[in-house]
Amino acid sequence: MTSAAGFAARTALAVVFLAGCRTPTGPTTRPAAGQTAPSLPLSARQVRFSIERLGSVAHDTFTPPVCSPDGRYIAVQVESAASMEFRIGLATTSQKRTQAPGTNHGTVVVFDISGPVPVEVRRVGPDVFLGRETVAGGFLIQEANGDGSADLGVLPWSGAGADWFAADGAWNALTAAGPDGSIAWSRRSLGSDTVDIVVQSPDGSRTTIDAPPGAALLAPTFSTDGSQLAWLRFNDGVLDWTCRRVEPAQSGVPRVGQTAAVTIGLSDRATSRAAFQAVVPLSATVHWGKSEFLLADPGIGRLVIMPGITGKRRLLPPGTRAAIQLTDGRALVLQDGRLSLGRDSSSDPTAWTVVLDGDWAPLPQSSDGSTILFRADGATLQLARLRIESEARSSSSSSTSNSSSSS
Repeated sequence: MTSAAGFAARTALAVVFLAGCRTPTGPTTRPAAGQTAPSLPLSARQVRFSIERLGSVAHDTFTPPVCSPDGRYIAVQVESAASMEFRIGLATTSQKRTQAPGTNHGTVVVFDISGPVPVEVRRVGPDVFLGRETVAGGFLIQEANGDGSADLGVLPWSGAGADWFAADGAWNALTAAGPDGSIAWSRRSLGSDTVDIVVQSPDGSRTTIDAPPGAALLAPTFSTDGSQLAWLRFNDGVLDWTCRRVEPAQSGVPRVGQTAAVTIGLSDRATSRAAFQAVVPLSATVHWGKSEFLLADPGIGRLVIMPGITGKRRLLPPGTRAAIQLTDGRALVLQDGRLSLGRDSSSDPTAWTVVLDGDWAPLPQSSDGSTILFRADGATLQLARLRIESEARSSSSSSTSNSSSSS
């Protein structure tokens, strides 16, 4: 095991994907009776863009991929089988006993997508699961052990083997990286029903955020500027979201403040399945802007932008299933089978411009300004690269956009 030094430069997987890939979580939430969720109409403003098809790869039908910051590599979960409880660390009677090897298994493949077709670079398994983020030099992975424990590491896109930083005989999962190289993850000792959060500084020193007995603290996530840490808490049917300020480190250990905090209730009748829907496949909360978070609120079935410890939360358009924020502040959202571009601060649906038809979900913007898109089609993942060039006004008889339709 090694310290987390070198984690500083990383690209967060800032996307939440709701019901896009087939999951065991049930149907997509619909508007309540009497409420109509408006679609995003084609506006007079259309976007100049280009679409490069990148081919297709095998997929486990469940886990969204992660892409390298330069857009060259993509890591894909090509097959997986794991219980809901294992994925989010809930202790069941069976998990407190030794599990047979292979109960939870998965294979991850890295593809080079810089050419005309995806080229396999490396394959890892048989008990490996794709993490939530990329970090300097690679991406986060989890390896399941036969006794119900799980280890965490960083796997380079090519070449060397994994660098394991959490392999202590406990269940470790749902890792996040801060901009200064700090990392945080959920941890449960075998035989316990409590899930704590571990925060590790760049020099390897650690502190623990203790959960109340029987509670699970899930999916910790740093804000983009590293000033805040947010997570979900699930305890006896109550599901809520907590955000606290990360104070200056003492002796190398970042301190998570107790007073500068906010807790927002999501449900007081939540089941383990509701917690599963909130956390899996891409966690409940991810980076948005400088100090905000994107949350999949299972109570209302909507994507919401959480303000951190200050401000007011904002709702993304109804029916939004995936969203990322671009470097220019605009957002790409997948809503009602169309990928659209706009400002998350705008509640006017005409301010959103349809870029592409079809259930194409965006990954975080690459360093060259392009965005990798993926579309699940059974056990196949279709890939494409989107380059947004400019906006222009269309005439009544012709369009200035290079529109591409995929249904």
